[in-house]
Amino acid sequence: MSFQDGTIMLVADAAPFSTRDVWEGYLEGLTEAGANVLPYPTFSILELLSPNLLGSDLIGKAMDIRNGVHAVVFISGMYFRETRSWVVESLTRRGMPTILIATDDPYEDIGMRDCYSTRFTNELSCANGQAAYLPTATLFPPALDDDPWVRDLVFVGTVFEDRWEWIRQIAMYCELNEHRFDIFGHFPTMRDGLQDLDYVRVIPGTVSAEQKWSLYSQSKLVLNIFRDAGEKRPQSASPRVYEVAGLGRPALISNRRDEVEQIFGDAIYLFDDIESFGEVFEEAIESDAERQQKVRQAQEIVLQGHLYQHRASTLLGEIQKLLTD
Repeated sequence: MSFQDGTIMLVADAAPFSTRDVWEGYLEGLTEAGANVLPYPTFSILELLSPNLLGSDLIGKAMDIRNGVHAVVFISGMYFRETRSWVVESLTRRGMPTILIATDDPYEDIGMRDCYSTRFTNELSCANGQAAYLPTATLFPPALDDDPWVRDLVFVGTVFEDRWEWIRQIAMYCELNEHRFDIFGHFPTMRDGLQDLDYVRVIPGTVSAEQKWSLYSQSKLVLNIFRDAGEKRPQSASPRVYEVAGLGRPALISNRRDEVEQIFGDAIYLFDDIESFGEVFEEAIESDAERQQKVRQAQEIVLQGHLYQHRASTLLGEIQKLLTD
């Protein structure tokens, strides 16, 4: 699908990671789908402008007729809410279509008071009459060297409170059974109990995109731990699920979610507790042939329908509906 009649302004959130990956995915996906895109990297512009000046700058660029912007897409939207919701409201009141793609559902309640013209959610359980479901996705995987395996398992991400107990138990399982497990990423609160282990390493800090792909490539399995959203019972896959499955090198091992099982079937190793983790983990480690078969199957599923190019085509169709209504 092409979008030749105007420009889409694509606004990132303030977070320098996580939602930034989604923003970069849509930037590439929309461009490949034929859209004219004006990127607005909030996380970088905040290094130069105050929040108030940034809001005015964003509105000015969106309304400047020389830029030819016909719609503004906000990725996440958490930054442009409450005291900064005036940015979205200013655009909407002046007739500019504003679209929210909410990436933080169901962990953060963006609410419905903000003045977006159209809303999408990345979480199936949060879809309703006010927010349509638009799943997350991944970029086309980068080319990788055939690196040797240096670890059995890796986790890359933020160790939130609701992930900690899972990661602790898995780390102790790997230590006891002599499996190399590396944990890279952010620790909002420093955790005790994983120091001075022989087979488990904890490496805090920001992981670049290039480093992330390298860590995945050198690992037999990548661990995905879905966050606990309490009674909200989320169902949908995360960007990590799609990016690891689409890479075609490591296998993915994850705690269970309905949509993941529906999409991938047995192409992903799924577990429900530490006992079933041990069972599927040992199965994956012991059979290279079976593991690689699952890897190829998972990658094929992603490449056929879960790239940002696929999501961008859906988004463009909805934007064109907004412009013709």
